[in-house]
Amino acid sequence: MLKISIQSGRFARNNDELDGFLALVKAAGIDGVDFPLYAFQNKDNPRFFDKPIDEIIEILRPLKEALERHGLAVCQTHSPFPTYKPDDEDFNTYQVRAHRKCCDLTRYLGCDLMVVHPAHHISMTPKEQKEKSIKLYSALIEDAKRTGVTILLENMWARRGGAGSAIFDSACADANEAVDYIDTLNTMAGEELFGYCFDVGHASLCGKNMRNFLCTLGSRVKALHIHDTNRIDDTHTIPYSFCTTSGAPMTDWEGMLAGLGELGYRGAINFEAATAFVTYPKPLYPALLHMFCTIGRYFSDEIEK
Repeated sequence: MLKISIQSGRFARNNDELDGFLALVKAAGIDGVDFPLYAFQNKDNPRFFDKPIDEIIEILRPLKEALERHGLAVCQTHSPFPTYKPDDEDFNTYQVRAHRKCCDLTRYLGCDLMVVHPAHHISMTPKEQKEKSIKLYSALIEDAKRTGVTILLENMWARRGGAGSAIFDSACADANEAVDYIDTLNTMAGEELFGYCFDVGHASLCGKNMRNFLCTLGSRVKALHIHDTNRIDDTHTIPYSFCTTSGAPMTDWEGMLAGLGELGYRGAINFEAATAFVTYPKPLYPALLHMFCTIGRYFSDEIEK
């Protein structure tokens, strides 16, 4: 049985509800979490990661201890994003500093996988996206070696207009392009320091053949962001939420499971579906978490067949 993990912004809040919520997560049979380091960098604290590393660790310590009390592992972390802004070199330089610290924070949390978005923006050409991404990732090579953290690229999307407007592929959304990114970086590093986090919802938004996509990436796939989408917005909710009038799922779950099975995936079944905890009222959280776990076990059984 593959480990099952779940992401929620709640894991980045040291409040009175934390212990109770984590107790529900554990009681549902879930093994661990996707820890959102990005949640600490926000409009109220845009340069959070300029704090000394020891100070940041003290901020994270109560959260780490709460997870340990409930026997929940950190299966992956997610670094702050966006990682790059066109025409804002001060921000881009800051993000390199932030990500170097995030390697240490990931190791502090007992984890060896950190998801880092590539540089991407609708205004950038594929060549520009690759150039800026390689610059960011290569700046983290020595920190990844020192901490033993594998850095995971993720498939991205973009749109020109607001919500509901057309969605396009962005950086690492093409499987062959992603392979090129990862292999280029690992050659630069002289060892396997880079891998891939396959975001199922993003792939669905961009109309990907999930089985073929995953088979092209192969063993480079180290982690997953599993969530459902209505194919219009990046909704980040529980699988099987959206269907056609005939009842057919709008996300190609069958193709996802086939691809993961063929490549021999043995990482965590990780749900990046925090929106579900906004949609469902708190009294339904126990049932919702049990449903996440049940879907995770089903996915695990299908992959391991």
